[in-house]
Amino acid sequence: MLTGAVGAGKSTTALALAVHLRSLGRTVAVVDLDEVYCMVRQHDDWDEPSWWAVARRAAAAMADSFFASGLDAVVIEGEFFTPDECRQLLDSLVSKVDQGYFTLMVSYEEALRRVQGDSSRGASRDPKFLKWLHDNFAKALPYLESASVVLRADDRTPEELAALMVDTLPAGAREGVHPSL
Repeated sequence: MLTGAVGAGKSTTALALAVHLRSLGRTVAVVDLDEVYCMVRQHDDWDEPSWWAVARRAAAAMADSFFASGLDAVVIEGEFFTPDECRQLLDSLVSKVDQGYFTLMVSYEEALRRVQGDSSRGASRDPKFLKWLHDNFAKALPYLESASVVLRADDRTPEELAALMVDTLPAGAREGVHPSL
């Protein structure tokens, strides 16, 4: 699992992690929780907690399907800021696999620079809204620091972050041990 504040580089880093794992001979899928949420949401907003829970359970089902199809790694990136949000995914995951949980930290200033330069962004390009999102992320940090490996992303490339993640994965996850289903 890969989480972090808006603008931390979760999506780009998840793709870099997949490339890095593939270079080690792994077969990898990447699941973007925002995309799964878009599949199930019932309105054009982003604050429906019950549908986020559905999206997390669906992401687990997708991961199980990928593992059953022979892939040996799945990177799921999105918002996993609380124990409940993590449980929504992990309790739904049937496959017995080694897991890694990573948080990307980025300063508000760097996140603002990144989102301002990304024309595909919507509301997160608004500095006040982005600040509100980052303040909410800061409230989650005590949990994230205790439950995940926190990596500073301000001055690291996605490839550097991916290499750091692979170095801290459990041995089975690094070496491509296939999950037992």
